[in-house]
Amino acid sequence: MTTRIIPTVAFVCVAYPAVAQRTAAAAKVTFLEGTADAVLANASDVMPSRLGEGSSISYSHVVRTEDDSRLELKLADGSVVRLGPRSSLEFPTGERRRASYDLGRGALWWIVSSRSAATPEVQAGHAAVQMRAGTVRVDRHEDGSVLLRVYAGTASVRRNSLAGDPWEKTVGKQMQLLIAPDGTAGVAAPFSEADERDDRWSAWNRKRDEQGK
Repeated sequence: MTTRIIPTVAFVCVAYPAVAQRTAAAAKVTFLEGTADAVLANASDVMPSRLGEGSSISYSHVVRTEDDSRLELKLADGSVVRLGPRSSLEFPTGERRRASYDLGRGALWWIVSSRSAATPEVQAGHAAVQMRAGTVRVDRHEDGSVLLRVYAGTASVRRNSLAGDPWEKTVGKQMQLLIAPDGTAGVAAPFSEADERDDRWSAWNRKRDEQGK
């Protein structure tokens, strides 16, 4: 009697990765002059995406502008964020996380919406700025110093490093604060339009603010 060997066919189930759930965009580009891109933070092997008006920005991404470029973003809560030339801003890791942004370099203009449920925070070198409803400007200079100007509302500023003595200050409307490269905070002092007479970044933002009314 001959025994027949019947081959067994093994069925292998291949598990495909699940499709990522869609989440609400962190921001949308409402104006772009020049060139800007967005790239996933801490992902050196990921190609940046070139931005244009109408582009959506996802959480955990870094937005960057090139020379002679200006970018305007509208956040989900209605706040308006603008970046000047050669600037970079890292978005939080998720929409449900603390609204903490990182200004890697350059100039930031932020109009905080009164509808914002959270108090956004911007880290810039040695300074961490918490902004309430109003308009603020944060400049992170190449020498490591940081300039904060408040045009409306108030902002709380604290030292964002373990080195040196801790400090925290409140800066009100039409006041400015300069943080030195070593993290030492100056004294909050008033500023006027005359102080920004030749400031193209401020003039451009004021014009955009008027157009948005």
